[in-house]
Amino acid sequence: MFPLLLAVGCSSWVLEGAEPIRSVPAPTAVYEAPACVLRDGRWIRGSLATYYMLDASDGPVLVEMTRGRRGAKITNGWRDEAGTHFFAWVPEGPAYRYSFPSDANRPPRRVVYAADQYRPRPVSGSPGAQRPEGRAGAVCPLERVRDPRSR
Repeated sequence: MFPLLLAVGCSSWVLEGAEPIRSVPAPTAVYEAPACVLRDGRWIRGSLATYYMLDASDGPVLVEMTRGRRGAKITNGWRDEAGTHFFAWVPEGPAYRYSFPSDANRPPRRVVYAADQYRPRPVSGSPGAQRPEGRAGAVCPLERVRDPRSR
């Protein structure tokens, strides 16, 4: 269980499927993941990062920024009938999948995978995109921040 607890935070500067970033252009939505539920049903503290959804010419982009203003622009993403998804992972380490459902009544979420509990796999119909295959260790509901200027 200990490796998963460390995995709930994100090491943005070593992520596959992402690139380093230091500032965020005007976001369309801002989210936080203050708590996560483990497989056994226990709740733990979530990530201290803030998540920014951006509109880009080639589709939505997700940016994760730490409180220290280090972050990652998650470039590995795809859309399907369920919604918009992003996936980033630390080589030989944890992985993170972000899902934003098409149904606005369903909350977005951040799913955390421990290092030995997943493998990156190609996304059918999305050339170059990777998705996780494996067992999630924690699910973190993403809560929309009401005033993005307060970040």
